[in-house]
Amino acid sequence: MPSPAAITRIRDWSTLPTKWSRGLKRRARSIWRNSFEYDAQEFEQLATRFARQCLAVGVLADPSRQHRWIVTLRTLGFHIEADTLAARWQASVTSMAVEQLAELDALHARLQRVLQRVASLFERDEQSLPKCIDAHDARWLAVRNWTRPISSTARIADLGCGSGRFLRALHDECATWRLIGIDLARTMMMNPPPGVAMATGGLLCLPFADESLDAVFSVEALEHALRPRVAVDEMLRVLRPGGRLLIIDKHRGWQARCEHEPWERWFELPEVAGWLAPYAQVERCELLPADGGEVPDELFCLWTAVKHG
Repeated sequence: MPSPAAITRIRDWSTLPTKWSRGLKRRARSIWRNSFEYDAQEFEQLATRFARQCLAVGVLADPSRQHRWIVTLRTLGFHIEADTLAARWQASVTSMAVEQLAELDALHARLQRVLQRVASLFERDEQSLPKCIDAHDARWLAVRNWTRPISSTARIADLGCGSGRFLRALHDECATWRLIGIDLARTMMMNPPPGVAMATGGLLCLPFADESLDAVFSVEALEHALRPRVAVDEMLRVLRPGGRLLIIDKHRGWQARCEHEPWERWFELPEVAGWLAPYAQVERCELLPADGGEVPDELFCLWTAVKHG
């Protein structure tokens, strides 16, 4: 059996002998969990528990603690809960049992460790990200095709833009588009592509007003959102009625065969389409074909939609 170090370098489980596959998967999950604490489902449960218990308690007499908790709730996409607590805590001050306070502080600390781990990973990996996209890459071809109906003066945001390679290519396509890149990693903002505005932010709490963008797209970023359904809701919130949306992300059928971070959640086509359907007309919901380069056959899912007017 390979060592733990060797396991972390395996990128495609399909290359392994059959007799190793199941045991290696279990061992790899154990290694990733020991280094991280939670997988996607466990994190969702932890975050929901924190939000629920925040709402269940009285009002704190400690403004700094209140602020920390509200910021964390907003970062995780619990915007209604954060607004409720902010209004309640401005109205009055009451006492809180020491045991309740200690439990919520412990939950908050655990959530912060996860958020810091995710943020540090993206800061660390910034230098390894490619700065350009191949002209024949299936993801780029899908993005370029999606932009064809979009006005030449549209305000377009790339959510989870990484190095900004798709934005760089879009600027070359149409210099009059108002392009914006959003990413968690602050280092990504230091050298933006020409003609592109950059801002720091996460998919669960986008730094845009309601209905302020003409088009939004996200390529391989939703998988990193700790609460992906909330991330889709945020995309739709900032999109104007009639605005266009594109998501490209990995297909769940490949996840067990590929190395990935423990918080990542890959997707089935009907899953994301179902999140979009109440608020938008889903136009395309399909798997991307192989392009002969980086993209193997049916690794990536694609969804496009137009927000209801």
